[in-house]
Amino acid sequence: MQLQRSGFRLAVLVVVTAVATLASVAGAARAEDTPPIAPEAVLASTGEDTVRTNLMVAEAMLGDALAEVTAELPPGPVAVLLVPGSTEPAANLLTTVATHHLLAAGHRVHVDVIPPGTEGPVYELRYRVDDLALTYPDSGRRFVFWDSWVDRSMDLAVQFTLVDHADNQVVASRRVVRRFQDRVEAEQLAAVETRSYPFTMASVEGGGWSRRLEEIVVLGTLAGMVAIYFANTE
Repeated sequence: MQLQRSGFRLAVLVVVTAVATLASVAGAARAEDTPPIAPEAVLASTGEDTVRTNLMVAEAMLGDALAEVTAELPPGPVAVLLVPGSTEPAANLLTTVATHHLLAAGHRVHVDVIPPGTEGPVYELRYRVDDLALTYPDSGRRFVFWDSWVDRSMDLAVQFTLVDHADNQVVASRRVVRRFQDRVEAEQLAAVETRSYPFTMASVEGGGWSRRLEEIVVLGTLAGMVAIYFANTE
Protein backbone atom coordinates (compact mmCIF):
# COMPACT_ATOMS: atom_id res chain seq x y z
CA MET A 1 0.00 0.00 0.00
CA GLN A 2 2.78 2.37 0.94
CA LEU A 3 4.50 1.56 -2.37
CA GLN A 4 1.30 2.36 -4.27
CA ARG A 5 0.98 5.71 -2.48
CA SER A 6 4.57 6.53 -3.38
CA GLY A 7 3.89 5.54 -6.96
CA PHE A 8 0.78 7.72 -7.06
CA ARG A 9 2.69 10.71 -5.69
CA LEU A 10 5.43 10.13 -8.27
CA ALA A 11 2.83 9.97 -11.04
CA VAL A 12 1.37 13.29 -9.92
CA LEU A 13 4.87 14.77 -9.83
CA VAL A 14 5.48 13.48 -13.38
CA VAL A 15 2.30 15.12 -14.68
CA VAL A 16 2.91 18.45 -12.91
CA THR A 17 6.55 18.59 -14.04
CA ALA A 18 5.63 17.69 -17.63
CA VAL A 19 2.89 20.31 -17.80
CA ALA A 20 5.15 23.01 -16.34
CA THR A 21 7.98 22.12 -18.71
CA LEU A 22 5.76 22.03 -21.77
CA ALA A 23 4.15 25.32 -20.73
CA SER A 24 7.55 26.98 -20.55
CA VAL A 25 8.43 25.67 -24.01
CA ALA A 26 5.04 26.83 -25.31
CA GLY A 27 5.74 30.30 -23.94
CA ALA A 28 9.09 30.37 -25.72
CA ALA A 29 7.47 29.15 -28.92
CA ARG A 30 4.83 31.87 -28.74
CA ALA A 31 7.55 34.48 -28.26
CA GLU A 32 9.37 33.15 -31.32
CA ASP A 33 6.15 33.17 -33.34
CA THR A 34 6.00 36.96 -33.08
CA PRO A 35 7.54 38.19 -36.35
CA PRO A 36 9.71 41.30 -36.63
CA ILE A 37 7.89 44.52 -37.56
CA ALA A 38 7.08 44.55 -41.27
CA PRO A 39 6.52 47.54 -43.58
CA GLU A 40 3.00 48.89 -43.09
CA ALA A 41 2.52 48.87 -46.85
CA VAL A 42 2.81 45.08 -46.91
CA LEU A 43 0.39 44.57 -44.05
CA ALA A 44 -2.10 47.02 -45.56
CA SER A 45 -2.06 45.32 -48.96
CA THR A 46 -4.01 42.26 -47.80
CA GLY A 47 -6.70 41.28 -45.36
CA GLU A 48 -5.93 40.03 -41.88
CA ASP A 49 -6.47 36.36 -42.77
CA THR A 50 -4.99 36.50 -46.28
CA VAL A 51 -1.81 34.61 -47.10
CA ARG A 52 0.63 37.18 -48.44
CA THR A 53 2.39 35.70 -51.46
CA ASN A 54 6.03 36.57 -52.08
CA LEU A 55 4.98 38.53 -55.18
CA MET A 56 2.53 40.59 -53.12
CA VAL A 57 5.28 41.30 -50.59
CA ALA A 58 7.66 42.39 -53.37
CA GLU A 59 5.04 44.67 -54.94
CA ALA A 60 4.23 46.31 -51.61
CA MET A 61 7.90 46.86 -50.79
CA LEU A 62 8.56 48.39 -54.21
CA GLY A 63 5.54 50.65 -53.80
CA ASP A 64 6.69 51.72 -50.35
CA ALA A 65 10.18 52.54 -51.68
CA LEU A 66 8.73 54.36 -54.69
CA ALA A 67 6.58 56.60 -52.48
CA GLU A 68 9.71 57.97 -50.82
CA VAL A 69 10.84 59.46 -54.14
CA THR A 70 7.54 60.39 -55.80
CA ALA A 71 6.82 62.55 -52.75
CA GLU A 72 9.30 64.99 -54.37
CA LEU A 73 6.98 65.57 -57.35
CA PRO A 74 5.13 68.91 -57.38
CA PRO A 75 1.42 68.93 -56.54
CA GLY A 76 -1.02 68.56 -59.39
CA PRO A 77 -0.86 66.30 -62.46
CA VAL A 78 2.55 66.08 -64.14
CA ALA A 79 3.95 63.87 -66.90
CA VAL A 80 6.39 61.23 -65.66
CA LEU A 81 8.75 59.35 -67.95
CA LEU A 82 9.76 55.98 -66.49
CA VAL A 83 13.33 54.98 -67.35
CA PRO A 84 14.20 51.52 -65.96
CA GLY A 85 17.87 50.63 -65.66
CA SER A 86 17.36 47.11 -67.02
CA THR A 87 14.79 44.69 -68.42
CA GLU A 88 15.15 42.17 -65.59
CA PRO A 89 11.96 40.85 -63.95
CA ALA A 90 12.45 42.97 -60.81
CA ALA A 91 12.82 46.17 -62.86
CA ASN A 92 9.78 45.24 -64.96
CA LEU A 93 7.75 44.70 -61.80
CA LEU A 94 8.84 48.12 -60.50
CA THR A 95 7.71 49.68 -63.78
CA THR A 96 4.28 48.09 -63.31
CA VAL A 97 4.08 49.22 -59.69
CA ALA A 98 5.21 52.76 -60.56
CA THR A 99 2.67 53.02 -63.37
CA HIS A 100 -0.14 51.95 -61.05
CA HIS A 101 0.86 54.32 -58.25
CA LEU A 102 1.44 57.35 -60.49
CA LEU A 103 -1.79 56.91 -62.44
CA ALA A 104 -3.68 56.52 -59.15
CA ALA A 105 -2.15 59.84 -58.05
CA GLY A 106 -3.48 61.54 -61.20
CA HIS A 107 -0.20 61.82 -63.12
CA ARG A 108 0.41 60.99 -66.77
CA VAL A 109 2.83 58.10 -67.29
CA HIS A 110 5.13 57.33 -70.23
CA VAL A 111 7.80 54.68 -70.67
CA ASP A 112 11.15 55.19 -72.45
CA VAL A 113 10.06 58.12 -74.67
CA ILE A 114 8.14 61.35 -74.15
CA PRO A 115 5.61 61.72 -77.02
CA PRO A 116 5.89 64.97 -79.02
CA GLY A 117 3.56 67.68 -77.79
CA THR A 118 3.40 66.37 -74.22
CA GLU A 119 2.35 69.17 -71.88
CA GLY A 120 4.67 70.01 -69.02
CA PRO A 121 5.85 69.84 -66.44
CA VAL A 122 7.68 66.64 -67.35
CA TYR A 123 9.87 64.58 -65.01
CA GLU A 124 12.04 61.54 -65.59
CA LEU A 125 12.10 58.80 -62.97
CA ARG A 126 15.19 56.67 -63.45
CA TYR A 127 15.59 53.55 -61.34
CA ARG A 128 17.70 50.46 -60.92
CA VAL A 129 16.82 47.50 -58.69
CA ASP A 130 20.12 46.53 -57.09
CA ASP A 131 18.69 43.81 -54.89
CA LEU A 132 15.39 41.99 -54.53
CA ALA A 133 16.13 38.74 -52.75
CA LEU A 134 14.04 36.20 -50.88
CA THR A 135 15.36 33.79 -48.24
CA TYR A 136 13.84 31.24 -45.89
CA PRO A 137 16.49 31.53 -43.16
CA ASP A 138 15.02 29.08 -40.66
CA SER A 139 12.37 26.42 -40.22
CA GLY A 140 11.04 24.28 -37.44
CA ARG A 141 8.16 22.32 -36.00
CA ARG A 142 6.01 23.16 -33.00
CA PHE A 143 6.56 20.53 -30.27
CA VAL A 144 8.08 17.95 -32.68
CA PHE A 145 4.73 16.56 -33.83
CA TRP A 146 2.84 19.82 -34.47
CA ASP A 147 2.60 21.93 -37.64
CA SER A 148 5.89 23.06 -39.17
CA TRP A 149 6.74 26.66 -40.04
CA VAL A 150 9.23 28.57 -42.21
CA ASP A 151 10.71 32.02 -41.56
CA ARG A 152 10.51 34.32 -44.60
CA SER A 153 12.73 37.32 -45.31
CA MET A 154 12.81 39.62 -48.36
CA ASP A 155 15.39 42.36 -48.95
CA LEU A 156 15.10 45.25 -51.40
CA ALA A 157 17.53 47.93 -52.55
CA VAL A 158 16.61 50.41 -55.31
CA GLN A 159 18.48 53.39 -56.72
CA PHE A 160 16.14 56.23 -57.76
CA THR A 161 16.91 59.46 -59.62
CA LEU A 162 14.20 62.04 -60.29
CA VAL A 163 15.07 64.58 -63.00
CA ASP A 164 13.28 67.71 -64.23
CA HIS A 165 13.07 67.04 -67.99
CA ALA A 166 13.03 70.75 -68.89
CA ASP A 167 16.55 71.56 -67.70
CA ASN A 168 17.95 68.12 -66.73
CA GLN A 169 18.18 69.21 -63.09
CA VAL A 170 18.27 66.40 -60.54
CA VAL A 171 15.38 66.83 -58.13
CA ALA A 172 16.15 63.80 -55.95
CA SER A 173 18.62 60.95 -55.94
CA ARG A 174 18.62 58.26 -53.29
CA ARG A 175 19.10 54.60 -52.59
CA VAL A 176 16.13 53.12 -50.77
CA VAL A 177 16.51 49.93 -48.74
CA ARG A 178 13.66 47.86 -47.30
CA ARG A 179 13.35 44.52 -45.46
CA PHE A 180 10.32 42.37 -44.71
CA GLN A 181 10.24 39.41 -42.32
CA ASP A 182 7.46 37.11 -41.17
CA ARG A 183 6.62 33.44 -40.68
CA VAL A 184 4.47 31.17 -42.85
CA GLU A 185 3.19 27.64 -42.45
CA ALA A 186 5.37 25.14 -44.32
CA GLU A 187 2.32 23.75 -46.13
CA GLN A 188 1.72 27.21 -47.65
CA LEU A 189 5.15 27.48 -49.28
CA ALA A 190 4.02 26.33 -52.72
CA ALA A 191 1.14 28.82 -52.61
CA VAL A 192 3.29 31.87 -51.80
CA GLU A 193 5.79 31.37 -54.64
CA THR A 194 5.32 32.48 -58.26
CA ARG A 195 7.40 30.55 -60.79
CA SER A 196 7.39 33.33 -63.40
CA TYR A 197 9.23 35.61 -60.95
CA PRO A 198 12.53 33.99 -59.84
CA PHE A 199 12.94 36.39 -56.89
CA THR A 200 9.81 34.91 -55.29
CA MET A 201 11.40 31.47 -54.95
CA ALA A 202 14.10 30.16 -52.60
CA SER A 203 15.28 27.05 -50.78
CA VAL A 204 14.57 26.59 -47.10
CA GLU A 205 17.70 27.05 -45.00
CA GLY A 206 18.43 25.90 -41.46
CA GLY A 207 16.39 23.43 -39.53
CA GLY A 208 15.74 24.97 -36.15
CA TRP A 209 17.82 22.27 -34.46
CA SER A 210 18.15 24.16 -31.18
CA ARG A 211 14.39 24.30 -30.83
CA ARG A 212 13.96 20.69 -31.89
CA LEU A 213 16.60 19.61 -29.40
CA GLU A 214 14.77 21.46 -26.64
CA GLU A 215 11.53 19.67 -27.50
CA ILE A 216 13.27 16.29 -27.65
CA VAL A 217 14.83 16.91 -24.23
CA VAL A 218 11.39 17.69 -22.81
CA LEU A 219 9.88 14.53 -24.26
CA GLY A 220 12.89 12.49 -23.17
CA THR A 221 12.59 13.80 -19.61
CA LEU A 222 8.89 12.97 -19.57
CA ALA A 223 9.56 9.45 -20.87
CA GLY A 224 12.24 8.95 -18.22
CA MET A 225 9.88 10.02 -15.43
CA VAL A 226 7.20 7.66 -16.69
CA ALA A 227 9.72 4.82 -16.78
CA ILE A 228 10.75 5.56 -13.16
CA TYR A 229 7.09 5.56 -12.13
CA PHE A 230 6.41 2.13 -13.60
CA ALA A 231 9.66 0.78 -12.16
CA ASN A 232 8.52 1.84 -8.68
CA THR A 233 5.04 0.35 -9.04
CA GLU A 234 6.22 -3.17 -9.92
